[in-house]
Amino acid sequence: MFNKIAEAQALPNYRLDVRFCNGEAKRYDVSVLFAAYPAFRAFQNAEAFFQSVQVDVGGYAVVWSDELDLSYNELYENGTAC
Repeated sequence: MFNKIAEAQALPNYRLDVRFCNGEAKRYDVSVLFAAYPAFRAFQNAEAFFQSVQVDVGGYAVVWSDELDLSYNELYENGTAC
Protein backbone atom coordinates (compact mmCIF):
# COMPACT_ATOMS: atom_id res chain seq x y z
CA MET A 1 0.00 0.00 0.00
CA PHE A 2 1.27 3.46 -0.89
CA ASN A 3 1.23 5.95 1.96
CA LYS A 4 2.29 9.05 0.07
CA ILE A 5 3.58 12.01 2.02
CA ALA A 6 1.46 15.16 2.11
CA GLU A 7 3.65 17.29 4.39
CA ALA A 8 6.89 17.12 6.37
CA GLN A 9 8.25 19.39 9.07
CA ALA A 10 11.73 19.32 10.60
CA LEU A 11 11.83 19.42 14.39
CA PRO A 12 14.72 19.89 16.85
CA ASN A 13 17.05 16.96 17.55
CA TYR A 14 16.84 15.61 13.98
CA ARG A 15 13.21 14.53 14.14
CA LEU A 16 10.58 14.86 11.42
CA ASP A 17 6.83 15.15 11.70
CA VAL A 18 5.30 13.63 8.58
CA ARG A 19 1.64 13.76 7.56
CA PHE A 20 0.54 11.21 5.00
CA CYS A 21 -2.20 11.54 2.39
CA ASN A 22 -4.27 8.95 4.27
CA GLY A 23 -4.47 11.37 7.22
CA GLU A 24 -2.02 9.57 9.51
CA ALA A 25 0.86 11.42 11.13
CA LYS A 26 4.20 9.93 12.20
CA ARG A 27 7.31 11.19 13.95
CA TYR A 28 10.63 9.88 12.69
CA ASP A 29 14.03 10.20 14.40
CA VAL A 30 16.59 10.70 11.66
CA SER A 31 19.52 10.61 14.11
CA VAL A 32 19.25 6.81 14.35
CA LEU A 33 20.54 6.70 10.77
CA PHE A 34 23.82 8.50 11.53
CA ALA A 35 25.70 5.34 12.53
CA ALA A 36 24.38 3.10 9.77
CA TYR A 37 24.42 5.58 6.86
CA PRO A 38 27.32 8.03 6.75
CA ALA A 39 25.49 10.32 4.30
CA PHE A 40 23.07 11.29 7.07
CA ARG A 41 25.95 12.58 9.18
CA ALA A 42 25.83 15.65 6.93
CA PHE A 43 23.14 16.93 9.30
CA GLN A 44 25.43 16.98 12.32
CA ASN A 45 26.36 20.60 12.98
CA ALA A 46 24.24 21.65 9.99
CA GLU A 47 20.80 22.39 11.45
CA ALA A 48 19.87 24.69 8.53
CA PHE A 49 20.47 21.82 6.10
CA PHE A 50 18.23 19.49 8.11
CA GLN A 51 15.53 22.17 8.33
CA SER A 52 15.48 22.45 4.51
CA VAL A 53 13.55 19.15 4.16
CA GLN A 54 10.95 19.05 1.38
CA VAL A 55 8.44 16.52 0.10
CA ASP A 56 9.43 15.33 -3.36
CA VAL A 57 7.10 15.60 -6.31
CA GLY A 58 4.57 12.81 -6.02
CA GLY A 59 4.97 12.38 -2.26
CA TYR A 60 7.19 9.31 -2.46
CA ALA A 61 9.98 10.68 -0.25
CA VAL A 62 11.29 13.60 1.74
CA VAL A 63 14.45 15.11 0.29
CA TRP A 64 17.26 17.38 1.27
CA SER A 65 19.42 17.07 -1.85
CA ASP A 66 19.84 14.86 -4.90
CA GLU A 67 21.85 12.45 -2.76
CA LEU A 68 19.91 12.51 0.50
CA ASP A 69 16.31 11.37 0.94
CA LEU A 70 14.02 9.08 2.90
CA SER A 71 11.25 7.05 1.29
CA TYR A 72 7.61 7.26 2.30
CA ASN A 73 7.75 3.58 3.24
CA GLU A 74 10.68 4.04 5.66
CA LEU A 75 8.96 6.98 7.33
CA TYR A 76 5.60 5.22 7.57
CA GLU A 77 6.85 1.81 8.72
CA ASN A 78 9.46 3.06 11.22
CA GLY A 79 7.90 6.30 12.40
CA THR A 80 5.85 6.50 15.58
CA ALA A 81 2.28 7.76 15.64
CA CYS A 82 1.92 11.33 16.83
